[in-house]
Amino acid sequence: MSRVLGSQRWMLRGACRQVDPELFFPPAAEGPAKPQVEAAKAVCAACAVRPNCLSYALEARPDGIWGGTTPQDRVMKLPGRTHDSHLAGAAGEGQVACDGIGSAADPVENDCG
Repeated sequence: MSRVLGSQRWMLRGACRQVDPELFFPPAAEGPAKPQVEAAKAVCAACAVRPNCLSYALEARPDGIWGGTTPQDRVMKLPGRTHDSHLAGAAGEGQVACDGIGSAADPVENDCG
């Protein structure tokens, strides 16, 4: 198991813990749900653990807004992935731990390293 999935203490410091969790699970990323997506991303933009959250989301691929990104946004951030290859079930290969976002110099703070 990777370090990102193994330690999730950073979640306790997330700005999202002060907001209704439903905000981060819009029914869609576009259309009428777009204001909800933008509101969730605004919470993430001010969050101290956003890099950890994004690293987690790139590896675990959860639903919802994580690290200021939608699942569709994250597909575009995965190395060697395109939107179509992700939808075709390319999960499990080439896992990303920190993806250069966190700091290996501070593995406790960033859960990297």
